[in-house]
Amino acid sequence: MTNNSVSHNHAEGLLLIGDILPLAEAESLADELDLASVEGIVSPTRRAERLSWRILLRRYAQHPVEVEHLESGAPQIKNLHYPHISVSHCSDKAAVVLSHRPCCVDIESLNRDFAKVAPRFMSAEELDMACDTTTMAAVWSGKECLYKLYGQQGLDLRRDIHITKVDFEQGIIEGSILSEPTIQLRVALPDDKHIVVYRI
Repeated sequence: MTNNSVSHNHAEGLLLIGDILPLAEAESLADELDLASVEGIVSPTRRAERLSWRILLRRYAQHPVEVEHLESGAPQIKNLHYPHISVSHCSDKAAVVLSHRPCCVDIESLNRDFAKVAPRFMSAEELDMACDTTTMAAVWSGKECLYKLYGQQGLDLRRDIHITKVDFEQGIIEGSILSEPTIQLRVALPDDKHIVVYRI
């Protein structure tokens, strides 16, 4: 891994965080499988994002990793001891979660203006709870994670997904989807510019 990469091991799996590489650098570090995965992607930004997280994953695995994408776009690992994977990226960072069970991850820049869109994704109770930018970001990322975990298109972030607890000291977020039981997520601030929420 590069010096700008970090990993967090848990009993159930692993969280990897690394930089989004400039496209030329990413392409120079990519193997055949990586390059094949971006054949149909024209956007330089999206190509750099895809290659960056694949390079991060391959450096962890220390061998070429076969990843196929489902119709939903979700990635699935074919040749690693962790069968489940979730990927997220913001403008400059990528995050990958590997797990033995269905998992999810969302990484965001804390420079993003969540307050501007808060009424569209947060309930009145969530708005009362999220009185600062970091907590708003945690609620957003928590909802994004639960959306990924549920795997069903068409859920409304404000109406169908609810965050009931954000505790940075304990590193947990609790929430639910529709009338399902409460799900616990992990939350971390890997540096002073980013937040990552995940379930391994």
